[in-house]
Amino acid sequence: MEEFTYDATGIKLNKTTNTGTVKNYVADIEYNGSDLEAIYHPEGRLSPNGSSFYYEYTIRDHLGNGRVYFRENGFSAQVLQKNHYYPFGLELEASYHAAPAGTENPYQYNGKELHEDFGLGWYDYGARWYDPAIGRFTGVDPIADRFAHLSVYNYASNDPISNIDLHGLQGIKYTELDNNGNVKRHVIELQVRVVTVDNWKRKENGTKPKDRVESNFTSDDVKTILSILNTAYNGEKGTGSQNSNGETVFFDITVQEFNVGAGVNVTENDLKRIAREKGTTGINDKIIDQKTGKLIESISGINFILATSPGATEKGINGANITKIRPDLKNDYETISHETGHQLMTRTAREEHNIMSEFGFKKSSRLIDAILSDALKKKN
Repeated sequence: MEEFTYDATGIKLNKTTNTGTVKNYVADIEYNGSDLEAIYHPEGRLSPNGSSFYYEYTIRDHLGNGRVYFRENGFSAQVLQKNHYYPFGLELEASYHAAPAGTENPYQYNGKELHEDFGLGWYDYGARWYDPAIGRFTGVDPIADRFAHLSVYNYASNDPISNIDLHGLQGIKYTELDNNGNVKRHVIELQVRVVTVDNWKRKENGTKPKDRVESNFTSDDVKTILSILNTAYNGEKGTGSQNSNGETVFFDITVQEFNVGAGVNVTENDLKRIAREKGTTGINDKIIDQKTGKLIESISGINFILATSPGATEKGINGANITKIRPDLKNDYETISHETGHQLMTRTAREEHNIMSEFGFKKSSRLIDAILSDALKKKN
């Protein structure tokens, strides 16, 4: 038996086995009990070596799969692992493992953590567990309603050569090419969470915390905002927009409710932390630009949108994964589209206003070009 502990936002904290072994996860640092096991970074990890560390590095392929793991050895490299995979992630017998048992790097296929307890060989994708032996997830896709043509257990839309599945939610592809290598369309993904806040029950919970977020959005507003954003960025027909090269840019926008229950204290800093931890910018959640073959990160994790006062005169304001819309404009097409445009670009406010036609919203090929360009940059 294994038991996992998660925090309220779904971040894994530790794993306890039936033998009493506890593995603790603290951001990018992992412990075996109280003993440091490894410190992970985008290029590999540091593992303890007495009072110092081994510096280990990972070479990945175009899908983020760990292929060669090595460490410094004087002026040469000592190879620890060479991993070869079937398309759906099962390891080939031709793989090479020289690291002592129990010290291998577990972040392998797609950069996800391999769990070999009880001989299962499953990968932890965050939202679900994945079994590479059958090329399927072990649980139902939580957003399966968006992919009615696929099995609720499918992996990467059944195309593991081109797609990766970041969190066990859906395949991610930023540029789709035809058989001749020409661009079919570009895809920009944006996750939006509409914040709804239940009334604070003063009698049961005492004085309401000063910094608790406020938002006048309701559950009924979620579909309205999704409709506004799809129309604004994908057009009336929902097929996408055109850049200056005449290429299609499709905006894959996910809009869901994020409810703050009565008696729950959630601050703006909590929202920023959740966006950072639950978005697609973690060290093991790498996105590949299939056109250039370069490793990139998502422009942002999750954009939380609140219907609350943005300031004395503003209709809305955007920054650090939080968008504030004036309550009386919470379903206004122009305001919602404009503030989302800020979320999709990483330029100065003046330049972004100029691209979107000052404080309104005008979709143009120039706007689409800017969004497409900025989406392939690491967000500072």
